[in-house]
Amino acid sequence: MTKAHLGLLLVPASLSTVLVGFIMLTTRHKAISQVVGYLILENGIFIFGMLLVEAMPLMVELGVLLDLFVGIFVITIIVNHINEAFSSLDTRKLSALKE
Repeated sequence: MTKAHLGLLLVPASLSTVLVGFIMLTTRHKAISQVVGYLILENGIFIFGMLLVEAMPLMVELGVLLDLFVGIFVITIIVNHINEAFSSLDTRKLSALKE
């Protein structure tokens, strides 16, 4: 595939990724499925931002910051689920498991 055709595929790929992510975000009932939908939606926005690399580097940097925000959001949800499943997150209590 030539480089000229690569730019043509970014728009349909980004729009379809955004739409799939939006559908997952709005139709799912569990929080983890909604987070996955949000990640897919955000990746579609990032793919669309790849078209603007030469014209607007600030938009690409904002997309990277959005990735960072989503990563922190997912880690917070995971820690919250671990906190609900176990009584403590203290790793010093793991030493009790030693033989």
